[in-house]
Amino acid sequence: MKGGGLVAALALFSLLTPVAAFARGVRLSHQHHRLPGVAQRPPSPLLPRTAIVPHREERIVSMSSAGSGVALTRLKSRLWSVGWLSWWAQIILSTVSGVLLLFANSVSQSLSAATIAGRLLALVGLAASFVSAFWSWGYTRLSTKLDKRSTPVGEAAVKATSTLRMGLAINLFGMGMSILGAEAIVGTLAAKTLTQGSALVATASGASGFVQALDVLIVQANTNTIAAHFFGLCAVMRIQGAADVAAISASTKSV
Repeated sequence: MKGGGLVAALALFSLLTPVAAFARGVRLSHQHHRLPGVAQRPPSPLLPRTAIVPHREERIVSMSSAGSGVALTRLKSRLWSVGWLSWWAQIILSTVSGVLLLFANSVSQSLSAATIAGRLLALVGLAASFVSAFWSWGYTRLSTKLDKRSTPVGEAAVKATSTLRMGLAINLFGMGMSILGAEAIVGTLAAKTLTQGSALVATASGASGFVQALDVLIVQANTNTIAAHFFGLCAVMRIQGAADVAAISASTKSV
């Protein structure tokens, strides 16, 4: 019996010895990775969710309000600066075009139907250019109105977008009429060039059948009108970018 107990004790000791060695190795490994001389920070208790979420929401709201203010300021600045720049560009180009077209129509004698149609379309495009210049001046008035009334960013974006849509329609209509007028005018000049042949001297009665300097002035006037509408379209796209940013800021703030 004593020999059997001794054998059982030796077997139990042989089984427990590897387990104890493994546990000791794990403990030594943890002590090895721990930095010497640095006190370990005790685990901090978990804060309740109600203590974290309100501060996070307040921070998000403050960031959204700051972004909305910046977007509104940028929109008003774009309306003012780009509006005035577009107004000056369109007024100068439209005035030059108007002077050239009025001079050409006052000194012209006999005109063909195609020439009359081209000049009428050019005059319609010129009238739309003056309307567009007046509408660009309205952008600056809208900027002043938004500044005086302290309009919210969402409402300011809606007003600016509706105003810009009307300006876009005016510029597209005027540019379309001017392009159609250019087609008629240039077509008439091409027909004159092809039919005048190799004649070098024109009589007083047949001078209208030749390309004259007056015809080139009409082409220049119509080109100025197209350029005026182009500046109007560029202004609309420039301001619309700021209006889109303001609308996004308003939607983010509401969420």
